[in-house]
Amino acid sequence: MSLDDRHQAQVTGTRAGLKIAFVTSIQRPTMLHAVCDELSRRGWSAQVMTDRDFDLSGAQCIVTVGTGIALTRLTRALERLGPDRAPHIAWITEPLPPLGITPSMLGFCRWLSPARWGRDGLRPVLHAFSRPVIKAMLMLQDHKIGDTDARLVRYCCDNLAWLDRCLARGALDRVAASTDLKRRQLSRWGFPAFFLPVPRHDGFGQDLALDRTVDVLFVGRLKSRRREKTLAQLQTDLEQRGRSVRIVSEGLYGADRTQAVNAARIMLHLHQFPSDTPWTRWHIASASGAAVASEPLMSPEPFRPGRDYLSAPVSELADEIDALLSEEDRRREMVANCRDRIAATMSLPIVCDTLCAQISEVVSVRDDPSRSNALQRGP
Repeated sequence: MSLDDRHQAQVTGTRAGLKIAFVTSIQRPTMLHAVCDELSRRGWSAQVMTDRDFDLSGAQCIVTVGTGIALTRLTRALERLGPDRAPHIAWITEPLPPLGITPSMLGFCRWLSPARWGRDGLRPVLHAFSRPVIKAMLMLQDHKIGDTDARLVRYCCDNLAWLDRCLARGALDRVAASTDLKRRQLSRWGFPAFFLPVPRHDGFGQDLALDRTVDVLFVGRLKSRRREKTLAQLQTDLEQRGRSVRIVSEGLYGADRTQAVNAARIMLHLHQFPSDTPWTRWHIASASGAAVASEPLMSPEPFRPGRDYLSAPVSELADEIDALLSEEDRRREMVANCRDRIAATMSLPIVCDTLCAQISEVVSVRDDPSRSNALQRGP
């Protein structure tokens, strides 16, 4: 079944006028405010809350967004309420354990995660103990994780361990996955999951028609040693070809980020984990008129490599970027294709259609408990 067919199937049976509580660990929840505005236009009541100020009274569905392990107060409240709680959908926008992780490492990380035990005070002790063990396991095994930083692996496993605990304790109904690859991973691990990308909204930027004085722009954190090393080599290779490169590793948001991307011709994507792709970089780039160049993605759907963005192995990426920069018409066509693909698959109305349908379904279980078994099997 194609993404478009899945979308049409999910929209069927949407209810109206529900009250939704979005509880998030995201520091800048611009996307969630855009989602709430869209839901309000549909006659729903939706509000963004944090773990410090959430109020679940009257909420007919709870949607958590971001890093669940940071939502300690809400997690305890959901477990305490038990069957009296509102349905809970976890929207996972953060990375999950990479595909290359071995079963033994995954089991070890899940078992030693503070999220598994529901004891946030144990986090320093458990993390201090697990990090050297994970690091040793990474060094001793043949893996394709993409990075040997134990902190990143542990962080991804903590995200999964939180879902484990919520599902085991009856505090979770469904998981919304921000990439289709993540949805498939979750389904294999036994979670009722569906694809819900971060939607395109005005906060990602706009084309200001500025002079594009920077050939290649990279915006992202350099916590990954692999990413840092690859980026340094690419910068050297591109500058030797006479191309300008700008790297911003922190503190670029809002209007400043829009200005920076508008000054660039290409925005670069490099993996932290190959199995997790932040589609937001595609949103940000295309909104401001920059093309995306990336090393190959494990699951590019719904985008089309070579048409919607430039895809090449790291060893060939500098050559391919240099060629694209020499063909401005092709670069502009790639930007236009990317925008069109986002509009067709990840627009705010389309994402909210899917979200409304999923919320309507989990809420309907309260009215018809006989549907609960079918719901647990997922879409």
